[in-house]
Amino acid sequence: MTPSSIELVEEPLPSDERREANTVIARAQAGDAGAFAEIFQAYSRRVTGLCRHMLRDRELAEDAAGEVFLRLRAAIATYDGSAEFDRWLLRITANHCVDLIRRRQLERRWMSEEGDADDSPSTEASPLTLLLLKERRDAIARAVETLDEAYRLPLVLRYYAALSYDEIATELNMEKTQVAGRIFRAKHMLRKLLEEKVR
Repeated sequence: MTPSSIELVEEPLPSDERREANTVIARAQAGDAGAFAEIFQAYSRRVTGLCRHMLRDRELAEDAAGEVFLRLRAAIATYDGSAEFDRWLLRITANHCVDLIRRRQLERRWMSEEGDADDSPSTEASPLTLLLLKERRDAIARAVETLDEAYRLPLVLRYYAALSYDEIATELNMEKTQVAGRIFRAKHMLRKLLEEKVR
């Protein structure tokens, strides 16, 4: 199976679990601190994982995930159930990470103008657990980390956060056709890298 055929979106929750999740969300919307703790327990791994895949830095990712859950206390009032909660939460997470990336790029530009920039990229790598087959997890993770940000971000947003092409285009301020092209190109590059590994 090639990276392009790997499905990242988790299976829908069974109806009983969905009802239980909706009850917890309703309690959180009513200000129940215990409900927020349950949401953190249920989703912190996926939120932190998405942050790590987008930011490529463990400490930045943990900080970013913490900020997402802090912001959730105010943002959860806007959740209306029109989308699955995990998709909605991962979209908030993706928004926050994109903002951080843009801010970091701007800071680097300012620093570069002053001659003090350190633009060396982080070499921190982490597995895309929802994207990777178990037997090829490490190889694919390393390959994803080698992709230029222009290709890596659309790929991660599509296959980890499960955003649509329209949503990715909005997040990254791109045309939908650009998003489709970059994701196609990213998968092609991944396939080529993996084929070279097994030769």
